[in-house]
Order: sequence, then structure tokens, then C-alpha cells
Amino acid sequence: MNLQRFELFKVCRQFGWKGDVRALWQALDNDSCGTASLEELDPKCARQLACFKYWAENNFGSKPALAMWKAIDRRSKTRLSHEQFIRELHNLGFEDRGVKTLTYWLDWQAKKCICFEDIQFLDTWKPPAWLVAEPDPDAAQKM
Repeated sequence: MNLQRFELFKVCRQFGWKGDVRALWQALDNDSCGTASLEELDPKCARQLACFKYWAENNFGSKPALAMWKAIDRRSKTRLSHEQFIRELHNLGFEDRGVKTLTYWLDWQAKKCICFEDIQFLDTWKPPAWLVAEPDPDAAQKM
């Protein structure tokens, strides 16, 4: 998930933000590659979403969104409250202390519910492998 320069400029214009958009962009695109990635903007969020994707792929296949949604939304409600979503994830074996925070990141539009569209990105997002890697203190020490 990446943000491109023109997207930031467009949104700032739409919201009437009067700040220095160029300076904001330079701060966000700290490696000058032309995009700002989720892992650059919010590494904690990126890691949790990547771990969720990893779990989903291990349990529902390489394109997990639809199969996972069908398992979660057994009553075909099309949307679930945060609490219902969390309960269904636990029933499916997803054990993550930060699951409540995960629901807020998935519900980035603040609808107070989760629907299929909120998890559909799992089918296409390719997070870097290091986001789900376990730390190796011995390897770090050798560096």
C-alpha cells in the first residue's frame, strides 16, 4: 500500500489544507523514491496487517479474502460490528492481542463495522517479508 506524491497533493487541496505540502511530502518520502509506503508511514500498523494477511493466507489460501469472509460472515449480514468481527476471528483461531486495534485499521472509514471490502486488500497487497519475520538476536549480534 503506497501513497504517491500527486495523491497527497490532491487530497491536501481537496481538504483545503494550507500547510507546506512539499515539505510534508519530503518528510513522508524520506528515501526519495516517489512513494510513501505503509511500512514507512506506520510500521506498527503495517506489521499487524501483514501478520493478519499471513494468518489469512495460511488458513484460507493465497487469495484469502472471500473464503475468510464467508467463514466469518456465516449469517450473510454483509457487515459485522467490530465486536462480532473480533469474536469470529477468535472462533477461527486468530489469536492476536492487538485484534481490537486491527479492526480500527481495517475500518479506516470509521463506519463502526467491518465488511468484505475492508479485507479485500488481502488478495493483492504484497507486504515485504521482513514485516512478519521473527527477530533473530544471534544474527543481529553477528552484524
